[in-house]
Parts: sequence; C-alpha cells; structure tokens
Amino acid sequence: DADYNLKVIGGDVKNIIGVSTNSPELEGLIAFPNPVSGILNFDVSSINVDGTMSVTIYDLLGKKIKTAQDTKIDVSDIAAGLHYYRVEIGLYTTVGKVMIIK
Repeated sequence: DADYNLKVIGGDVKNIIGVSTNSPELEGLIAFPNPVSGILNFDVSSINVDGTMSVTIYDLLGKKIKTAQDTKIDVSDIAAGLHYYRVEIGLYTTVGKVMIIK
C-alpha cells in the first residue's frame, strides 16, 4: 500500500490525492451519513462496475488514516473534523469530503 501525501491545490479535493477527475462510472456513489460519528456507509446500488471496492480516509494534512475493503468503514476512532475519502472500484476512482463528529 502506497501512502499518499495530500496537498490542497486551489481548494480542489481531486488534486490533493492525484485524481484528475472523478470517474463518471462512480457518479451515483453516495456516502452517508455526513456528518458521521460511527459507521460511514457507501451506497453503491446504482453503480454498475465490477471490481473490489477500497475506501481510504485521509486527514487534511494528507496523512492516510484508515483503509477498508467494504461498503462500510468505522470512523469512530478517527479525530473529529473534516476528512477526505477516496473510493476505488476496479479501475475507477472518486473522492469526496466527510465531516467526522464526536
């Protein structure tokens, strides 16, 4: 597993983790609840893409915090605040923001 150092460039979340654009194939992916204090869920019911799903959570400084290979990730042990997630399914990638609360 490679570690990514995230850096905000012009406020564009996609640039900070090396994704030039979100994959249109993952456009229907929904992360909920947001804000979250326990389990962050990813609804992939509208996604028609084959492959293993991987979710990685990053803090605002670019440190990889946690990775899971599931549609759910427990964020209760992550510090409160704004974080980024990166979802990969097969060859496709999308990124977004999540607010973790306590």
